[in-house]
Amino acid sequence: SKLFLKQKKDKVEAIEELENLSCFIEEKGAIQTLKALSGAYSYPSHRFVANTVHIEQADRFSIHSDTAELTFQNKTEEGLLEMKGNVRLFSPCIQDKESFSLADKLFVHLDDQTLVLSADTPKRVLFWQEGFSLSAPEIIIQRDPLTKNESIKSKGDAHFTFNLEEQNIIDQLISKYL
Repeated sequence: SKLFLKQKKDKVEAIEELENLSCFIEEKGAIQTLKALSGAYSYPSHRFVANTVHIEQADRFSIHSDTAELTFQNKTEEGLLEMKGNVRLFSPCIQDKESFSLADKLFVHLDDQTLVLSADTPKRVLFWQEGFSLSAPEIIIQRDPLTKNESIKSKGDAHFTFNLEEQNIIDQLISKYL
């Protein structure tokens, strides 16, 4: 890694540039891994940006994307993870079922674990779950804090079947995990 320090008046800004990242995070007894080709952390903004990203928690989820950005509003608030470009999500446990999704963007609100998958117009988010197909401009996956059950909602023009092109795309994604 390389560390750059810049003084602006009375404050110091720091940027650490990293390559070939492997990070292990333990949270509530679960270990998550983050791997990236490159990244940069900025202080005091607490902003982390990474390229060619793979985030995984064993037996819960796997997410790939071209870029990822993690930001925190301040030291006491949870952050927002924004993943962009060729977002691919696999989880064997959304509603206790195998689930696959393709999107252009994924926003994870870390405080309540809400996932918002979105697509750039005219593309659509593709979501497949054990035979259930959903195609929409935006899909929201939210976990109830009391029951721990996930709900899946769509925004915009939702289709419950894939067209031939969408079906071929989702089949290619699923084949990588089987």
